[in-house]
Amino acid sequence: MTNLDTAPDNFRLRVRTYLVVLFQCAVVFVSLYGFSNWQAQFRSRYQIYWEWELSIPLVPEMMLVYTSIYILLLLPLFACSSIEMTAMGRSLILSIGIAAVIFIAFPTELGFVRPTQFAAFESMFTTLYALDRPHNLFPSLHVTFSSIATLSIARNKSNWLRTGLYIWLMLICISVVLVWQHHVPDIILGLGLAIAVTKGTSYIYETRRVS
Repeated sequence: MTNLDTAPDNFRLRVRTYLVVLFQCAVVFVSLYGFSNWQAQFRSRYQIYWEWELSIPLVPEMMLVYTSIYILLLLPLFACSSIEMTAMGRSLILSIGIAAVIFIAFPTELGFVRPTQFAAFESMFTTLYALDRPHNLFPSLHVTFSSIATLSIARNKSNWLRTGLYIWLMLICISVVLVWQHHVPDIILGLGLAIAVTKGTSYIYETRRVS
């Protein structure tokens, strides 16, 4: 992976950059994700999963891993330079745009039947199910966002830290299935999308820096 300029900058600059990136991503996400999810209600939807996946049990405890994405998305503020955060933001926005096109072209239907009662973490499940209709599935933006953040943080870090981040990412990928929010193909495409946009954005920033 190409190296962005990782020269240290002051914390105030990183906070300002992080907030700008957060605002930009939120606006794009709410607009495109919300629209694509809304329009999917009125169209025929695809079932993109393998039948064997429907035998996967619901594991309520994995909701803790699923929601740990919010911690992961906060870490770049402390682990990345302002340039790296800006590049990460561009990757996130690009991934949302590409995913929205796929969502509109291929609205999907969740194979799992969402339960109404839970053994644990009921409030977390009911909130998630209320806010997110099960149509924007392929790719999983939960996996894409987690992967982009992980790749951004892991750049130029020690081997043990990268290993820990990748294990965390792997658990998040597993969790999206075990909380019955996504299927395996959603994970595969989500990972692929994250790698593609991160490499592309890194290449553009490196090219601009050199020139």
